Amino acid sequence: MQLLAWHISAENPEATFIVLRRSLTALIHHVKKADQFTALADFLIREFKKVVDEHDGGDVEKLRRVIEVVSIPYSVRQGSRMTRTSSCSSSNFLY
Repeated sequence: MQLLAWHISAENPEATFIVLRRSLTALIHHVKKADQFTALADFLIREFKKVVDEHDGGDVEKLRRVIEVVSIPYSVRQGSRMTRTSSCSSSNFLY
């Protein structure tokens, strides 16, 4: 998903965040079950892990941006489209 990479490194990320937020929200509202969203959820978690692994403790802007995007599926429909595996994967990574 090139748009996420662009958003993370953009000089002015406001427009790309709006597109990502609206697209993810619309998609989440259109899928019936969490297993239909699994591929995208797994992608988001992988991108999150990649940014965290690359984070050197200095500039936190990239980290903030990826967290902002990854949090969208958890906030729409009370996170019901995130599978237990995706949720555990993201939370285990943080601890």
